[in-house]
Amino acid sequence: MVEGSLPPAWLEGAWRREGLATDGGPLVERSDVLWLQVGWYFADLRVPRLAGDPEAGHLDVAQAFSGRIDYQSPRVTWFHDLDTTARPAGHADTATIACRDGVLLERGDGYLERWRRKVGAMRAMVIQREAPGTGGPSARIVQVGDHALAVWDDPAPAGAAMGRRDDHWSVNTTVGVAPAPAVTSTMARVLRVAEDPSGCLLDGWQVVTRRVKGLTP
Repeated sequence: MVEGSLPPAWLEGAWRREGLATDGGPLVERSDVLWLQVGWYFADLRVPRLAGDPEAGHLDVAQAFSGRIDYQSPRVTWFHDLDTTARPAGHADTATIACRDGVLLERGDGYLERWRRKVGAMRAMVIQREAPGTGGPSARIVQVGDHALAVWDDPAPAGAAMGRRDDHWSVNTTVGVAPAPAVTSTMARVLRVAEDPSGCLLDGWQVVTRRVKGLTP
């Protein structure tokens, strides 16, 4: 991957999708979709609002993916290195983006997605665990404020959306192969430890990016 300039500050944060239009059709939202962006790293998790929705397309189906982006304004390419779907290794999505008043429009091949950034000052962090002998990740957690998305491929591809309440992280949604409770509890425990700069992460986990100031609203 050839990196462009560092993504702008306004792209960082938690984005909630408000609508998807395909092939010039109307904007409709059929899924709950959350995209977290911190520096070069992103994570995305989507869950259909109606199981078996016959109108749902490939951008609506239950899935989670994460990776790094290449930003060359106004184009962004999302390079997947963790994915719960059967996309080929190194899969990339490219689109143009434009943001105004906290609303981001993403235009790609045959689709338009409308995103709204969540409001509020946030702390943010990216934590990942490398796969032994590969140099690539086996799991990653992207956290923005009280929201976190985890995507992993060991022991099987899956993802989870987590939320923090009263300083306690819990899993709200999972996609992919149903994870064992021990896996999701590990993700929550890693988050708790990583939030303490003096904490010691074990088993190959490391903080790769940390933000400690409020993000631009």
